[in-house]
Parts: sequence; structure tokens; C-alpha cells
Amino acid sequence: MINRFSVIFNLFQHDQAMRGRILNFTRAGQKGSIILIVLMLLVLMSVIGISSTNTTVTESFIVRNTGIRKQNIHLVDAASFEVVQILLDAGLDNDTSPLAADMDHINPQMPGKLVWVNDKDTWLASGDLADWYNRDFVGRVLDTTNSVVPASIENTALDHIELIDNRGEWTDAANSPIRYAMVGWSFKLSGGGNLNLASGQPVLRTANILTEYVSERNGIIRLTMGVEREFMF
Repeated sequence: MINRFSVIFNLFQHDQAMRGRILNFTRAGQKGSIILIVLMLLVLMSVIGISSTNTTVTESFIVRNTGIRKQNIHLVDAASFEVVQILLDAGLDNDTSPLAADMDHINPQMPGKLVWVNDKDTWLASGDLADWYNRDFVGRVLDTTNSVVPASIENTALDHIELIDNRGEWTDAANSPIRYAMVGWSFKLSGGGNLNLASGQPVLRTANILTEYVSERNGIIRLTMGVEREFMF
């Protein structure tokens, strides 16, 4: 009887030890699962964090590039209206601005014309007009032979040159990213009919103003603006 009890007691102890080992193994397995889950969550959070950072950087670049393009459009517009002012004020006795020009200076047929004043027929023959409207042409159309740098760019009081210089786009006037030119300045009657300067009819002079912005970093903008001025002979 004693021996039988001892055997049962020993079996019970062995069973309890086995249960303890199983319980310990299960707990260890649970701890391992928890560590694995935590690691997976950390990896997931890291991926989400990196993706959010990349999205923020991309959005910052988009905002920056949009701002630069708007600045460039304003600079090109300002340069174009600078030419408009010169053409409309040319020959006026009370024009004392630094950009004042005589009528001969803006006439492409006169030997004293300004460098940015171009004859229409010569411009067409050179092929520059075809390049101007060619979307695939990425070179400069306006250069030192047919255009000038806007005074608004070279005027240090307006901070335009500082704006371009801060981008690393300014080296000197010859390589300015912005230039303008004029093509034409031909006669036509405001009411139609044949041109007769002795008739006393209003006569219009018409031209195209070409303004170009070229930058390896920020692309190309080409603006064409038509202008007319009425004269009475």
C-alpha cells in the first residue's frame, strides 16, 4: 500500500513538473510572439514615417518650383512692359526717363536703331521665328546680337538681379537668363486703305515684343506681346 502510494505521488510530482515546464514554454512562446509583434509595429511605423517625410519633401519642392515659376512670369511681364513704355514714349519731348529713345532708335530701317530692334524680314530669314515657336527648341533665341537685358533686371534698386543671383543664374549681362527684343514696327492705316503719309490720316505702327527667360534649372518662358502706336501725319 505504501509502495503504491509512493508511485502515485511520484507520478503526480512528475505530472506537475511536466505541466510547469509546458507552462513555462508557453509563456516563453508568448513573450517571443509579443516581441515579434512589437518589432513588426516598429517597422510599420518607420515605413509610415519615412513615407510621410518623402511626401513632405516632395510637396516642399512643388511649392518652391511653383513660386519660382510665378516669379519668372512676373519678371518676363515686367520686361515686356518696359519695351511697351519705350515704344509709346519714343520721340516725346517731355520724355526724360533713362530709357528715352528717339523715333530713329526704334525704327528697324534706320542705321541708328537699337540692337534689340529687329527688321521683320531679316528676322524671318534668319529662322529665329521658327525656333521661337518651336516647343522642342530648348536653346536661346535672343542673344547679344538681337536683344538686351531689361533695365529692370540690371537695376539694383529693384532687387531683381539679386533674386536671380541668389538662384545662381546670374554671371554677367551677356548671359542673363532674361532678354527682350522687338520685331517689326511697320506702318498700317488705322482705318484701312492705302498708306499716304500726306493724307493726314491716323497711321499705326505695329510690332511684336519678344521676351525670353532661359534657365537650365527652371526651364524656359517665351512671351510674345503685340503693340501698336498711332501717329498723325
